[in-house]
Amino acid sequence: MDRPRASIVLLASGSPDDLRACAETLRESIGAGDEVIAVVPGHRRELTAVLARYAGLIDRDLGVVDGPLVAARRAGFAAARHEIVVFLDGDTVLSAHWLDPVLAAFADPTVVASAPRCHRTFGGAAVDLVPQAVANVPAFKRYARTWRAEHRGMFTDTRGLSPVVLAVRRQGLAELGGPDAFVSFEPLRRAGRVVVAEESLVAHVGHERCALIEPEDLQAPLLSACLIVKDEEELLGGCLDSLAGLVDEVVVYDTGSTDRTCEVAAAHGARVVPGYWEDHFGEARTRALAHCTGRWVLWVDADERVVLDGGATAGATALRDRLEAATEAGLGVQIISQEGSGSARSTTFACRLFRRATSVLAHRLHERPVSVVHGGSTFEGSTSLAHLEHLGYLQTRFVERDKASRNLRLAESLVADSGGTTLTDRARALVDLGRTQVVAGRTEDGLATLGEAFALDPDVEVLMPLALFGVQTAIGAGRLELARRWQARLEERARATTVAAACAARLALAEGDAEAALAALARLPVDAVAESGYDTSRGGLADVEIAALTQQGRWRDAAEVLARHPAGAGLPIPLVAALELLARAGLDESVLAARVRDTDLVAVVLDGLGAPPGRVDRLLEALWTAHPGRGAVLAAASRTAPALPVARALEWSARLRSAGLGSHCPLLAQAGDDRRPPAARLRAAAVAVGTFDDPAAVTVFTEVWSGLGAVDRAGLAGELALYAPRLVGEAPGGNRSTAVPAGR
Repeated sequence: MDRPRASIVLLASGSPDDLRACAETLRESIGAGDEVIAVVPGHRRELTAVLARYAGLIDRDLGVVDGPLVAARRAGFAAARHEIVVFLDGDTVLSAHWLDPVLAAFADPTVVASAPRCHRTFGGAAVDLVPQAVANVPAFKRYARTWRAEHRGMFTDTRGLSPVVLAVRRQGLAELGGPDAFVSFEPLRRAGRVVVAEESLVAHVGHERCALIEPEDLQAPLLSACLIVKDEEELLGGCLDSLAGLVDEVVVYDTGSTDRTCEVAAAHGARVVPGYWEDHFGEARTRALAHCTGRWVLWVDADERVVLDGGATAGATALRDRLEAATEAGLGVQIISQEGSGSARSTTFACRLFRRATSVLAHRLHERPVSVVHGGSTFEGSTSLAHLEHLGYLQTRFVERDKASRNLRLAESLVADSGGTTLTDRARALVDLGRTQVVAGRTEDGLATLGEAFALDPDVEVLMPLALFGVQTAIGAGRLELARRWQARLEERARATTVAAACAARLALAEGDAEAALAALARLPVDAVAESGYDTSRGGLADVEIAALTQQGRWRDAAEVLARHPAGAGLPIPLVAALELLARAGLDESVLAARVRDTDLVAVVLDGLGAPPGRVDRLLEALWTAHPGRGAVLAAASRTAPALPVARALEWSARLRSAGLGSHCPLLAQAGDDRRPPAARLRAAAVAVGTFDDPAAVTVFTEVWSGLGAVDRAGLAGELALYAPRLVGEAPGGNRSTAVPAGR
């Protein structure tokens, strides 16, 4: 195969045995005119003795290069003599002729970077191999021969390559300032194509001794907060306020704001980094990550708020102590998303705290931290010391930011990107697209896409969220047979998981088998769990438990489930349904009011306005008792009370007037409503005059009274005089009336 000569920069890595295996297999693939440049990162000095045994292979041994990993890469790059430079991690096992197709790609002058398929890594060149293929070096070489025959001559364009092994044009990378810790592929893509040589295959050993893991600087700050933003002036301040006292620095990567976002960030002490957006969340967040200095990173969005257990000061201390003592690469936190008008909640878990030295952010949509070594999840533990409250799915904001169409575009691109990647990544991309299609209202398209993901028979890590969302969506669409098939697949592969039990409970409920649904729920833990990123605890499926209990007529039991649902988690069922449940259980609305937080009042009262007026009134009274003086309750009462009897409207009118909101008086609203009978209008006006001496009520009374005939006046005069004795004066014979302001 014709191909250019190359300078191979061999970065000492892994264990001594790993490095020896790499050198042995590298010897088999070096061509005439190629050169090998060995370099040892400063934190791997013990590997110099291994390289000394391969003097015949290595043209230049640069020895130990102190400093961060990028220093070793830059030293090797500067020493290279050929136009094509290959960066090779020393804990890889190479197949025969792996280098030839990688270099042959450069026969196309538009190609600026190329790489082989690589087992155990991240990026566009990653591939998952079956365990038998990597059991030992001979097994891998046999597998690679078959692979090469099946993929001969194939090249796939991609957005980026792995840091484990890649080849670049020296001049192009030099013009960009040389290599960074890995390689920045965004500017390279602007110069030409980035491709994977499909017939070439290497395996990355990739364990904790990989040189890609730099030792943590214990003198560095403990915790950085990292955000990417665009036009977030409305919400950013609240997010940054929630970080105060917790983090050591805040990095805000701005992707092109046209409002005051950058000014707000700077005013809060954040370091603002001008950036750009290329429809890829993972890449944008990784660019932002490069500006962080903390040992740990907290990734948040502008529409999220950090809530610390135990309060701001004590909570911050506890969480920082947890990070100082942590052994995990990343920690999951609970994310509580407000949905609709805000009283509804959904709970998920995500790895939002991770070690900077060992992680990058991957994936175009629904990005997540992955290991720089093996490309797998860094989600190794969790903490309940903090959670995030997410406002991004509130109905008005979701529409305003047009998230559905944006996410759909990104999800479609994600699937297009995944054509040559691992089966796991392909399945995950299809899951993301299917979910996004459903959220965008394209349910049938979403079910078809999820079916494609099932057909790939993905591993359990992907199968669980796929089944959880797929079964629920199929049930909602009335496709119970499809839901049964997907549930059966999950039970076969992952029967003991909480996800399987959660899906079984929802399916049994849809089939009308309340007893089976409750039995499945009994398999779930009481407290929140983070399996597959969803809360699949019994509390997380409170809506299912309530529905199953009500199917059995167990209203009081269902109400108890509602009552014990955590206040911060919102309502598990719509508010109107919750009110109906309490009524059937013989309980009053105080059960709900006691679990509503001050911050949720607006959302709760807005949702409650859809219930019958009497029921809304009872809820508002309970909320007033639990949250006296709150404007949200008064605002809702000003809309509801005009439909109530006069005596009840009077109570709310007194409260509104005491708060200086007399213009919103329900009695005035009743009196001024020309759709109401004249007698009802006069009654409301008279009560307003007699109780509050309101001139506006006098005006309305006079107008309505003057339109009545003598008989009607005579019939009402006695009653109205009881409310406002000096308001109604009758002329002799009852033929005329005079409206006399009370108190005159």
